Amino acid sequence: MNAPAIGKNEGGNVPYPSRAMIDRDIRAMLRGATAANILHGWQGPHLAERTYCLTPKYAEPMERPRDYVIGYCEMLAVAGVQPLYRDSEPVL
Repeated sequence: MNAPAIGKNEGGNVPYPSRAMIDRDIRAMLRGATAANILHGWQGPHLAERTYCLTPKYAEPMERPRDYVIGYCEMLAVAGVQPLYRDSEPVL
């Protein structure tokens, strides 16, 4: 499956997702960041609080809200990280 479509804002320089980022997209981007050795690992979403735990390669683990993680994933996309989707993962 392909990554979410990326558009351009009015300034033409900053990409933004053309649709809302769902948990499946977030997980795919975090998998891509792990494969690119940017993240050491991650867990989530933690459904009770809608948070993710991110472990950057050279930093301590951090629990962050979903909105923060979406921004982080958008930054990863701008940096060229490719999402890794799983065919077996349900689309919700």
